[in-house]
Parts: sequence; C-alpha cells; structure tokens
Amino acid sequence: MSCEWSAMDSLAPYNEHIEESKNVSLEISKAILDTDIFILISDQKGTDMFVELGIMIAACHLDSTRKIYIVGEYNQRSLMQLHPFVIHVDTFEQVLSLEAPSD
Repeated sequence: MSCEWSAMDSLAPYNEHIEESKNVSLEISKAILDTDIFILISDQKGTDMFVELGIMIAACHLDSTRKIYIVGEYNQRSLMQLHPFVIHVDTFEQVLSLEAPSD
C-alpha cells in the first residue's frame, strides 16, 4: 500500500473537514505501517512529519528490517530524529547509494 498525500487536495482547516481528515489520516498511517523504507525530508518548520516518523519508529520496533532515513540539513532537529533506528544523510542520492549500491 502506498499513499501519495502530497497530491491530495488540502483539507485545511481540518476542523471544517473532519470526516475527510479522519479518512486521510487513517490512510496515511496504514500506508506507513506497510512501508519498508521511510524517507523523511527534513524541514526547519515542519511538524506533522514527526507524527509519521513516530508511526514508522513504532513499526520498526515490530520489524527491525525496516529502515528510516532522514535527509537534509535539519535531520537531527528533534529528539525522535535521534532514535537509533534513524539513518541520517545529507542528500537523497546517499539514500539511493545505500539502498542500491552500484557494483
């Protein structure tokens, strides 16, 4: 299962779209629980990303073969970004080289 949340229409303000927001949050959380590799692009101001990161950390506790990458300048800005399951990289290309190394 995958979820392309960035292509969805905005539901903000969420309290005016409660049922749709519930459905989207459920879809996103289920997709994360079905993810083998989670890549978070760090952001100086992002906050919701930490919810998704927390869901993936919990999933990694159940299956330690899953991987979490946090990419970018702000990849160590919060406590949970320093969780032992997290792999810190500067660029997306580094993720690709770690996941699909060329011979």
